[in-house]
Amino acid sequence: PISPSMSHAIHIDVTRAATPEIAVFLDDLRRELALGTIDLPSFPDVSLQIQRLLGDDNVSTDKVVRLVGAEPVLAARVMQLANSAALNPSGTPILELRTAVARLGFDSLRAAAVSFAMTQLRLASAYHSIKAPLEMLWSDNVLMASTACVVARRCHRISPDTALFAGLVSGVGKICLLARASQVPALAASPTAYHQIVSEWHAEVARALLTGWNVAEDIVS
Repeated sequence: PISPSMSHAIHIDVTRAATPEIAVFLDDLRRELALGTIDLPSFPDVSLQIQRLLGDDNVSTDKVVRLVGAEPVLAARVMQLANSAALNPSGTPILELRTAVARLGFDSLRAAAVSFAMTQLRLASAYHSIKAPLEMLWSDNVLMASTACVVARRCHRISPDTALFAGLVSGVGKICLLARASQVPALAASPTAYHQIVSEWHAEVARALLTGWNVAEDIVS
C-alpha cells in the first residue's frame, strides 16, 4: 500500500494549482488503494474470475473449463490458440474446451483472459476518445511479453508462459489510470498533471490490481 507520506506528497504536487476534479480523482484513487478495491474499468467479470480462480493452486480443471465456457468469445479464443501451430504442431484438431485449456496451461490461459479484457476495454464506447493511447500502451505490453518469453526460453529460469503473462500485465497500472483519467475532463485538459500522476502511481496501481487478481507475488514484484 502507498505510504501516507508518499500519497500526501503526490496530492500536494499535482493538486496545488489544479481543479477540485483532480483532487477528487486522487482522493478516490488513494482510498481505493488503501481498501484494496481498485479495479480495471470495463474489466469483464469472467476475466476477473479467471485471474482469481487460477491464483488457487488447488483449483480443478473442471471449474476452470466451466468458467471459460461461460464466455463464448473467450472460449473461442482459447480454442483458436490451442489449435495454433505453436501449441498443436501435429495439426490434429482440438475440439473440446477441456483439452484446449489443458493444452494452453494456466499461465497462457491467464494471458488469454487479459487479452480478452483489453479487447473489451478498447471496444467500450466510453473509451473511444483514448483508443489510440490505449492501443499504444497495449502494444508496449505485447512487446514486453514477447521479449520476456524469448528471454525465458533462453535462460531457463522461469516458464516462458509465466514470462509472457508477466509481460502482458506489466503496464496494467498505466492502462487503468488512462481509462480512469479519461472520465475526468480536468485531467484531459492538464497533460502535466496526468503524466505526473501516472509516473508516481502506476506501479502501486498495478500491484493492487494484480494482488486483487491473486497473481503470484513473484510476478507482482
